[in-house]
Amino acid sequence: RCLYDAGLLNVICAGRCISADDGMWDISRVIPPCAVTGQAAGTAAALAGEQMQADIPGLSLERLTQTLREQGQKLTQKEL
Repeated sequence: RCLYDAGLLNVICAGRCISADDGMWDISRVIPPCAVTGQAAGTAAALAGEQMQADIPGLSLERLTQTLREQGQKLTQKEL
């Protein structure tokens, strides 16, 4: 949910312009999280295009996380 706004169709943010609260802002603006959000945004756009989705919120979160893990991304602290 930090990569898109349901009010803006087919717009995805990545990198330092994502939505984050005060506690996560400093952490999310360094290079590794920016790279991961970029990969997540690009992967979500590609998957939505494959499925001919009207917009990103219609994309299955489970499918996106599974695809990112298949690409080698670590998505939780436990996976590090």
